[in-house]
Amino acid sequence: MKHLRILLLEDSELDAELIQVNLNEGGIPCELVRVETQEDFLTALVEQPIDLILADYSLPSFDGISALDLARMQYPEIPFIFVSATLGEELAIETLKSGATDYVLKQRLGRLVPSVNRALREAHERSERKQAEVALRESEALARAKAEELEAFLEITPVAVWIAHDPQCHQMTANRTAYEFMRMESGKTVTATPADNVYPFPFKVQRNGQDIPLEELSMQKAGRTGEAVEEEAELVFEDGSVRHIYGRAVPLRDEEGKIRGVIGAYMDVSDRKQAEKRIQKQAIHSQILAEISQAFSEAILDFQAVLTTTAQYIADLVGDGCVIRLLSDDGKWLNLAAMHHRKPEARALIEELLDLQQLADEGIYARVFDSGEPLLVSVALLDQLQSWLKPEAAPYLERFGISSFVIAPLCVRGRAVGTLAMFRDRGGEPYTFEDRNFLQSLSDRVALGIDNARLYQESQRANRVKDEFLATLSHELRSPLNAILGWAKLLCSRQFDHATTIRALQTIERNARLQTQLIEDLLDVSRILRGKLRLEVLPVNLANSIEAAIETMRLAAETKTIQIQTHLDPTVGIILGDPNRLQQIIWNLLSNAIKFTPEGGKIDIFLEKIGSHAQIQVKDTGKGISSDFLPYIFEYFRQADSSMTRTQGGLGLGLAIVHHLVELHGGSVYAESQGEGQGSTFTIMLPLQKQGEAEARQSDLETVRQQLSSSRPALSGLRIMIVDDEPDTREFLSFLLRQYNAEVYTSESASQAFAAFTEFHPDVLVSDIGMPREDGYSLIRRIRTLTTEQGGNTPAIALTAYAREDDQKQALAAGFQTHLAKPVNSSELVTAILKLAQTT
Repeated sequence: MKHLRILLLEDSELDAELIQVNLNEGGIPCELVRVETQEDFLTALVEQPIDLILADYSLPSFDGISALDLARMQYPEIPFIFVSATLGEELAIETLKSGATDYVLKQRLGRLVPSVNRALREAHERSERKQAEVALRESEALARAKAEELEAFLEITPVAVWIAHDPQCHQMTANRTAYEFMRMESGKTVTATPADNVYPFPFKVQRNGQDIPLEELSMQKAGRTGEAVEEEAELVFEDGSVRHIYGRAVPLRDEEGKIRGVIGAYMDVSDRKQAEKRIQKQAIHSQILAEISQAFSEAILDFQAVLTTTAQYIADLVGDGCVIRLLSDDGKWLNLAAMHHRKPEARALIEELLDLQQLADEGIYARVFDSGEPLLVSVALLDQLQSWLKPEAAPYLERFGISSFVIAPLCVRGRAVGTLAMFRDRGGEPYTFEDRNFLQSLSDRVALGIDNARLYQESQRANRVKDEFLATLSHELRSPLNAILGWAKLLCSRQFDHATTIRALQTIERNARLQTQLIEDLLDVSRILRGKLRLEVLPVNLANSIEAAIETMRLAAETKTIQIQTHLDPTVGIILGDPNRLQQIIWNLLSNAIKFTPEGGKIDIFLEKIGSHAQIQVKDTGKGISSDFLPYIFEYFRQADSSMTRTQGGLGLGLAIVHHLVELHGGSVYAESQGEGQGSTFTIMLPLQKQGEAEARQSDLETVRQQLSSSRPALSGLRIMIVDDEPDTREFLSFLLRQYNAEVYTSESASQAFAAFTEFHPDVLVSDIGMPREDGYSLIRRIRTLTTEQGGNTPAIALTAYAREDDQKQALAAGFQTHLAKPVNSSELVTAILKLAQTT
């Protein structure tokens, strides 16, 4: 027993000692706190815990009944025993009724110890009982609170909770979330095991598109097996909407461990599933884009195979079918390039349908090309499909249907090259804007791959054409050189009669002119490709230009007994153009016609007015143009026959130059032929000038020509300095200019010319550019540093083999007034000298 603190209300010290002795002898270890007054009594109660109160009934200043009232008021749980010598039986009973635990007469203190033990025991039992009652009340309150919390939680939780009140799930109730989520009447008792085989839910429970039997649902399985069951499924409602759920069902057991019911909790994981599906879709999209891009880079020569792979990827991974069409060269038709469908029987129907020709400007394709953007149809309606597709598509629509599709234009550098379409059959998941954006990215890559393949093929073809051109150029340059060098050596090594000598010189001149023409054609092409070719525009009478060109080519035609007939309307009028270039156009067409027309053939040239244009036609009865080559007839370096066994010479530049010159004059040119052996017709359309406009564009060239018509005296009195490191050139120029009565000084170098310049004081300087040690640019710059009196302003002509447009600009910038290309025509040189001399 623990050491007790006992409060003793007693005014007799002797009685107090007797009580202490009895308690000690009775085996009750205690500390006895004796008080006599009310104040001390209350103080003792408050200051330290008291286990038991012993009180006399009557005291001089305080009595036991008052002490009992005070103790019961403040500490009702402390046992209170009266120990008194004057307490009668009736009074003792009253004290017990007043709340005393017991009473002991002082005359019978032997009862004190048993009474104390009993009082302490009962107090202890009351305390334990009270604690148990409190604990019970607290437990019940906690259970009620938890039940309320659980009920509130079930009401607010976003998790659907079902409780089956029997193992077979005959009777099931659920929380508000479950009823709302599963679109059922709130509070309704549901059975998952209907006796009448009527399906109990307003939705189908499926997994991977297959219905799950009721007995295989998670709660039924948990009630049947006694084990926890996880479940992932789709709820497919009557309106077609689908929600994905994930949950777990566990059995509920009674005290004996028997299954009394099942509880199941299910979460709506539709958003997570959509996110997972979106991530998976993005991964598939990225995989397709990466692999198709790599495939195009690795198989640039076989883009058709890559298109087939693209169609297979799309059909297998992001749809049921895919169709890729490419525009024809004329942009009119959409031709099938690749197609795939996951189902062989569907593929066969599509192949039959795609055998039909498809115009690019009709149906859904016209809509796609007009917008230039992918067309997304998430839910395709039958009447829409029937209006967009050909009637022959009806068998496919009837058997497989099309639920959704996306079709994108294949565009590169602002130009459409075809279409790319993907679609899903009946019952397929609708395509989204994400799918549309994917197809846009894929179509960009496919279009770029197609364009790169075409560019590569064109560059390969261009390289072959250039190789063929260089081989032809070598041949065409070497052939006239052979005749020139051959006759030149013969003339130098032996004497011939006059007729042979004339024939030799004519051969040399003819081949030199041929080489000159080849070089002029090359320079023209160079100017054209760099956009540097310029026109000297004058009023031109086309009939005169045609007659002049015919006259130039007449000898060549007569040599082959080809008849040239003209049909020229003299009232066609005037055009504004470069007379030399216009004559070059006619000359090139005539030259081409004569070249490819056999002996005894015929060439007709027509000139007539068609509206506001002049039309020139050159028709021949020659070998004609094959349909394969006709589209390339005006391309540079292209010849119908570039082999070593070809029968005609030339570089294949003439018609390309014609095409560009005609366009520079604001006109157009095209070729026609019925095929090989059927002859050909070239037609030129040139805009006519209004009456009166042409006369305002005259130049002073005619005046210069009139002055030259007197020929030899034209340069009389002019002092001309010639600078060239080539002796033959100096000798020829000196001889030529002296024929026109000029005074000529020749120099073989720039330094020699500058040393003699101030002494000779020329009226005109004619200088080469490319010379050893010091070139013509350096010479003219030095001359321009001289004073006017020393000849610093002397007009100068750059006569050089550097004939590019940039060479001309450089010569003018250095200080020359005129740039002439070698070989120079005699009259052209004399004209240039005369014009410069007249400006000083």
